[in-house]
Amino acid sequence: MITFFGLLVLVLAAIVAVVGVLTNAGSGHAVGSDFGIFGMHLVRASTGQLFFGGILVGIIGMLGLIMLFSAITRRISSRSSRRELKETRRETEALKEERDQIASQLKVERGRREAAEAKVTQATQDTQETAPNAT
Repeated sequence: MITFFGLLVLVLAAIVAVVGVLTNAGSGHAVGSDFGIFGMHLVRASTGQLFFGGILVGIIGMLGLIMLFSAITRRISSRSSRRELKETRRETEALKEERDQIASQLKVERGRREAAEAKVTQATQDTQETAPNAT
């Protein structure tokens, strides 16, 4: 929605600029000889040309602002990205430690189970060996 309004404002500004340049062109709208910029006098310029020059200066100024704000937002977003990356790395390390701890617990539990199964197997074998002798 904001993009639509921005485009609408841009089109309206372009229409105003074209109308302003075209209605103030010609020798009937000459700029006076006392008008100067940085020591240069604009003797042969019309008010439409002066208006067009103002439009160009405005466009260049807006491009400068866009570049400035994009650099600022990029810097802010890169800081937050770095912060998120550090947090993710910390979480990853914590999860690795937890995984290693669970793996070692599993190894111990498997060892206990194997030992218990070996005892049961041994007891079963002992029982089977003593059972035929009893009969």
